[in-house]
Amino acid sequence: MKFIIVPIIAFSFLLLSFTTHDLEKKDILDGELTLLIPKDFKYIKKEDYIPSYEGDPKPDEYYSNEDRTVEISFLKLSKKSEDFSIFKKFSETAILMGASKTYYNDTISVNSAKVYLTEFESTFNDKKTYSKIFFINLKNVTVMGNISCNIEMKEQWSSDITRIFESIELK
Repeated sequence: MKFIIVPIIAFSFLLLSFTTHDLEKKDILDGELTLLIPKDFKYIKKEDYIPSYEGDPKPDEYYSNEDRTVEISFLKLSKKSEDFSIFKKFSETAILMGASKTYYNDTISVNSAKVYLTEFESTFNDKKTYSKIFFINLKNVTVMGNISCNIEMKEQWSSDITRIFESIELK
């Protein structure tokens, strides 16, 4: 009997790890960008956003699940940058210094848009996360985006995080 239960439990866990969430296409950042966002995520206005730690900037667009263990945020930078090499230096010094595992750190194309992507796992303020941080140019400004989840939720969310990221479209 024990030999039957163990495979059933393992198979059930495997099925749960590939769970997909109900996503819907949303216009964000004044309609300049669209992407998929989980239907049950809350939108929090910039003025209502409560930072996770001191010095945490308030994003211009923020969506999350109820307990903020999965987040999607966008922060407009002060100006537009055509030179994406600065994002590589920024990622290597500011983002990846604390990374425990790096999956990707370079420029790619997403639906014909040039995007600088840094995909990694890290620990910050005792919080372990899996993140895709990216930089993309809109008409007049560069935006830093972040799609992340607590590391314990990586298996459950990684395929949807990829779907969300790959759904980015400029208008």
